Amino acid sequence: MRDLIESIAGEHVTERTNRTLIIVNAAGRRILVEFGSDPDVRATEMIGNGRRVLVCMEVKGGKDRSNIHNRLGEAEKSHIKTKKLGCTDLWTLLGVNLPEEVARERSPTTTLFFYIDDIMNTKTAGAEQFRNHLISIFGLPIFEHR
Repeated sequence: MRDLIESIAGEHVTERTNRTLIIVNAAGRRILVEFGSDPDVRATEMIGNGRRVLVCMEVKGGKDRSNIHNRLGEAEKSHIKTKKLGCTDLWTLLGVNLPEEVARERSPTTTLFFYIDDIMNTKTAGAEQFRNHLISIFGLPIFEHR
């Protein structure tokens, strides 16, 4: 996921470590993207001495369909925690493609569902949707990404 986000942000990534990216957006604001657990990915805009959580992502990459409901439950628990921190964009990235209404039953707090195979293939509508949402949330210049 880190490589994908870094490729979308492109030259706007100004610093990188194993667990973080710093992105400078079109307004000159710094976005800290952290890769860890609970949530798996968190992007925070640095505002003066404060911070604003922009998006939190839970990555549930397992391909075992029989365990998908448990993984969605785990995502839901994480989203509930991060929502209390003020995050309103809560994404769940799934390794199993299933109807959104089924996924939404298990994780109603999720604001967007993406399928990992789709977003990793840059030619899919899912990849375009993921890219466009990240560009918007990060405040990156759109003309560079057409």
